Amino acid sequence: MSEDSGEKTEQPTETKLRNAREKGQVAQSKDASTAVVVLLAFVYLWLGWEEHLERFEKMMILPAQVALVPFDQAYDLAFKYASEFWKAIMLPLIVIIVAGGALIGFLVAGPVFSMHPLTPDFTKISPANGFKQLFSLKKLLEVFKGLIVFVLFCIVFSVVFLGALPAFTTMQSCDLNCFSTLFGSMTLSLLAMLVLVLVVTGALDIWIQKNMFVRSMRMTKDEVKREYKQREGDPMVKSQRNQLAKEMNENAVVEIKLGTIALAAGAQTVVVLYYKRDETPLPIVIAKGAGPGAAEIFAELRRHDVSIRDEPKLARQLFSELGIGQPLKDEHIKPVAAVMSSLGI
Repeated sequence: MSEDSGEKTEQPTETKLRNAREKGQVAQSKDASTAVVVLLAFVYLWLGWEEHLERFEKMMILPAQVALVPFDQAYDLAFKYASEFWKAIMLPLIVIIVAGGALIGFLVAGPVFSMHPLTPDFTKISPANGFKQLFSLKKLLEVFKGLIVFVLFCIVFSVVFLGALPAFTTMQSCDLNCFSTLFGSMTLSLLAMLVLVLVVTGALDIWIQKNMFVRSMRMTKDEVKREYKQREGDPMVKSQRNQLAKEMNENAVVEIKLGTIALAAGAQTVVVLYYKRDETPLPIVIAKGAGPGAAEIFAELRRHDVSIRDEPKLARQLFSELGIGQPLKDEHIKPVAAVMSSLGI
């Protein structure tokens, strides 16, 4: 009874996860991206703080310097300072932010390239779906995470402020440089602790998002059975295929004689495939050999005029991943089909 209930209790298969990736559906962590970007920006600004501060001060006092200068000269001077500020500070910062965001996305989800997310999906603007998403587990979790981060920020601010409070009581005897040093130290401590909070919550969010994604990809028992049937073929056809493979295994010479195409990696490795549209939904490995054993197979292939195609990478992959009598796996179908199509098979 539970098998037909439609309840998604099964872990997603590799095929479903691969199809989701092709559509651009992967686990993504916005918090982790934000944490990495802020961390890199903080480190960049901190390492060159004195130089950055000097350039910023020049920008601030520039209006007073050019107040009595002719407009053309003032414009040229302002453009020069702005260009230097942009090239020295802003441009590297933007590059670091973009590279950091791309890097964390690659590390979390791996390489993903898909135009599918850009395809219009009108179900997303459905009021009913919007109402469901408003109270979905994912949205509630986002709100909960936001509250936690806010509370942590408040705690960090309180700790830093209370820690610096005794120093502020001596400000009456402190000059401008002393005040700048004190305020700068407190600001640096505050920013460092806030960045630490973001990094910790970002790392936690990666784990949460991956688990949430796997949960959203769960399948029903019927979906698993249906996918298995699509991948392996109809049980009756599969039985016929196994019987054919058994008959082929009885005589190696007969196997090679029945070969449709052979894929080779030089003279060292060879895999012979059999395919007939009405008998085998997918090509089957009927013989394979490596080293000295490959020479005998090559001789039989030439004797029976079986097509031999040199495909080193594909031949080695099939040799290592498939046994005799096994059909191609999903990842083998496209490259093998391309080779067979080029030979008119």
